[in-house]
Amino acid sequence: MLEGIEKYHFLQGRRNGDVVTLSNPHCIIYLQNFGEGIGFKFAAIGDPETKFSLSKYLDAFVDGGKQGNCPEPPQELDLEQQFVYVLKGFNSVLISDKLAAPLDGDFSWVPKQKAFNEEYERLDLKLDDLLEIDESEYFPIWVKKDDGDPTWMDDVRRILAEQESKS
Repeated sequence: MLEGIEKYHFLQGRRNGDVVTLSNPHCIIYLQNFGEGIGFKFAAIGDPETKFSLSKYLDAFVDGGKQGNCPEPPQELDLEQQFVYVLKGFNSVLISDKLAAPLDGDFSWVPKQKAFNEEYERLDLKLDDLLEIDESEYFPIWVKKDDGDPTWMDDVRRILAEQESKS
């Protein structure tokens, strides 16, 4: 992640167990090693307790969402190779400017993120309802969601609109 760290002038903070922090004058990044994955959250330097998920940010604001910009590593890689793969993905996001707003201190997008999160949760509940109504629609959408493909939300919206037009 060296390129991204240098681009945004990040300094490594202290390690706290399995969490490493990187910070610049505007933003803090929290990288957490889960053993079988790496979490990436970030926060405004002035509000370090309000953390935002990289994947939710990408899904809400960047074409292709998390899966298109920071995909999961292939399962055939060993754990160390998967770890490196994920860090390279994080670096690509950093150097691409897709996270430029928060890294430069612009958190004006937060209300839109909150609205996205609420819509995500609402549609997630509706997806569960689909299982009871139409299993053939449910499973392909669930697979998309599980794969990190944000278009699953559009599919649920379409089905809800179809149901509403029938009633």
